[in-house]
Amino acid sequence: MLAVKTAIPLKGMPQVNDLTLSQINEPEEIRVQKLSHVIADRLRKQIISGQRNPGDRLPPEAELLEQFQVSRPTIREALRILEVESLITLGRGARTGATIKAPSVERAAEYAAMVLVRGGTTMMELHVVRTLLEPPIVYRLTVQGETRIFDDMEQHLVRAKQYLKESDLQAAVDEASAFHAALSSGNKNQALNLIVEMLQLLSLDATDMLMQNLGGNTADLKKRLTKVIGNFQKLLDTMRQGDADEAQQLWHRYMVNGQKLLLDTGIGNNKLRFRPSKQG
Repeated sequence: MLAVKTAIPLKGMPQVNDLTLSQINEPEEIRVQKLSHVIADRLRKQIISGQRNPGDRLPPEAELLEQFQVSRPTIREALRILEVESLITLGRGARTGATIKAPSVERAAEYAAMVLVRGGTTMMELHVVRTLLEPPIVYRLTVQGETRIFDDMEQHLVRAKQYLKESDLQAAVDEASAFHAALSSGNKNQALNLIVEMLQLLSLDATDMLMQNLGGNTADLKKRLTKVIGNFQKLLDTMRQGDADEAQQLWHRYMVNGQKLLLDTGIGNNKLRFRPSKQG
């Protein structure tokens, strides 16, 4: 097919300079969108590779127009793509370059969580994965003697117990979830952190579902929470004592009992929902 050049070449990017006749007949909006994605991809690679660091600024709009030789709407659309991906923060006005942000584990975890929710992942499936991952994390934290993390976990338990005394069950559940999150996020493996963060995001909604299903009987729910918090305290005491094997076994038994609860109540068959984090 005959190929012609665009009136405005994109410097250093020959693959988008040559457009077929069928592409030229496409609406301008579609062509702008395609070029904007190419530019966004190039800038994204510069950020991920470390060529541009967090806190650095991209060139002002006028310089980007000169560099890429495209229209202003194309540049702005490319920047909006990167903003949605949380890779940049747009400045005010065309003269202020966008500020680079570091790719975050939280944002990647949110996207992965959405994929699982879209696929119909159940509460039981989530719990099975956590049962496989969390006991070894407990073991490692105990061996390493992560005092800072232990102290954080302790604070959540103290508040949870106080809320139980006040019969503020939702607040007690929130603190118990925070204890769990502090435990799960205590490892230093970045790949594992991504998985744990994703599971934690989904667990927030799973906890809400449990509250809805079990919250009808306040006395029963308070009894369950008291037992859960007691198990958490026993785990933390064992971790502080440095007994890694016992701590790992304790947490494995706790998670297995959680699976039994999901089976007995039928809650395990519920499809997960997704609660986005509040980070920007």
